[in-house]
Amino acid sequence: MMPEKIKSVFVFAPDGVLTYTAKCLIQGFMDLGLEVGTNGNLQLTPPDFPSSPFSILPAPVHISRQSTAIHEELVLVDALERPLDYQQVLAPIKSSKPIAFINHMDNANFFDGFHDIPSFVSHYNIYAKRKGQLFPLSFGLSNDIIKLADEVDLTKKQNNFVHNFGLSLNQDVRLSLDFALVENFSKYFPVDFWRKDNIKRPRLTTKEYIEYFARSLGFFAYGGSYYADLMSDRYREYAARYGDHYRFESFTKDCVVFRWDSYRFYECALFACVPLTLDFDKYGLKLHTNPEPWKEYIPIDVATANLLPFEIMRRMNESSNLLHEIGRNARKWVLEHNSPRACASYILTEVQKFYQQHPLPN
Repeated sequence: MMPEKIKSVFVFAPDGVLTYTAKCLIQGFMDLGLEVGTNGNLQLTPPDFPSSPFSILPAPVHISRQSTAIHEELVLVDALERPLDYQQVLAPIKSSKPIAFINHMDNANFFDGFHDIPSFVSHYNIYAKRKGQLFPLSFGLSNDIIKLADEVDLTKKQNNFVHNFGLSLNQDVRLSLDFALVENFSKYFPVDFWRKDNIKRPRLTTKEYIEYFARSLGFFAYGGSYYADLMSDRYREYAARYGDHYRFESFTKDCVVFRWDSYRFYECALFACVPLTLDFDKYGLKLHTNPEPWKEYIPIDVATANLLPFEIMRRMNESSNLLHEIGRNARKWVLEHNSPRACASYILTEVQKFYQQHPLPN
């Protein structure tokens, strides 16, 4: 039976390694006063990544190594691979305890969920729906980076936008906007190409990292890969070979954006910087609470990206303090909806509602 209010959570990492999002949620559950258990290692954190959970703050949670003797009321599975592969592992507890999955991996768009277990997935796109009970999940923030942001002055912004993407595969959006947006944007606004200008330099120290965000006015904070429905063409002949990865329950656009969420988006918002990112509404990007365009972020339409500098300047003529206001609003939005506490509360609420509507067998 589902308890009226969940008071304890066990975060299960099938291979013992907790993802960034799982550790943020553990912080959130702790902030809500829940008892938290996990079989994962909370301290596996790169020392030069100050936004990682428990990189600065202590981790006073119970560590249990026995996944078959879980006494917590809710089991949250930190899925690194295909969620359906964990059914055998979870079989002993599935009938007696509510279970939920989280998946914030880059390939989350290619996996179905369960019909009887809620799954919270990143990069959620309303135009390409998978089967199963799926809910949007943001990358969110750690309490560690929030603490660091609270300790610096965010009111002394320089007049610059930052373009500091690292190179990686499957980032069509960033590459296409290098052509369509960034080149023209840099003619009208100062752009700091930090990665390109400092390619031989070691990574920023924690102090430099924080100061860099604190003094910057805005960030290019988008990501994503373009995807068209392969099953709508000759690839249907190879469905057996490709399996179910490319078979969507519904696909309602010619082209969609996957892998679009970005740590940079939440971090720049936290430091009251202006996030420049894809238009959530136009591209079907879904968080549990989307930011409002031109209030909490500047929306990018790829088709007209070259005109964005002119639209910004037009709006600045109407409101000279526009960019600083968007930065302040972005910080308020991200703390209200994407802090560890807020994300943990969202998951608990949705899990509670789900199992009230889909009661366990006993």
